[in-house]
Amino acid sequence: MAEEIKTAEDLKRLFGNYHGIADLVDKVSHEIDHINQLNLTAGGQNDDTAKAYKKVAGVGTQVLTDLAKTLRDMTASTGEGGQDAMKIFDAAKADAEHFATSWDKMVDEAKKAQKGEHKGDHKG
Repeated sequence: MAEEIKTAEDLKRLFGNYHGIADLVDKVSHEIDHINQLNLTAGGQNDDTAKAYKKVAGVGTQVLTDLAKTLRDMTASTGEGGQDAMKIFDAAKADAEHFATSWDKMVDEAKKAQKGEHKGDHKG
């Protein structure tokens, strides 16, 4: 079951995990390549059986190699995209905080100015 995201920090942490996943998939990919080499070497060299075996074994492991590469690329891309999205969220948060602070200052100044006008009205 998927983890529930409650805060932007949860989202940052989860997107950060994608790079680790991509690294693990990359390690698996290297192991698949190594197994493929062992598999093709164990199949023999030039006789008809070796050639037939390599045709079948090579295709199967190539599909697995391609799948691992696709998974690695997708997880790395998702991690990068997530980090880019978080930079946008962080910038939006900073802008919102700036505007809120500016608004509060403007409201306070308007209240002070309004109180000053009312004091002037009572003197007359």
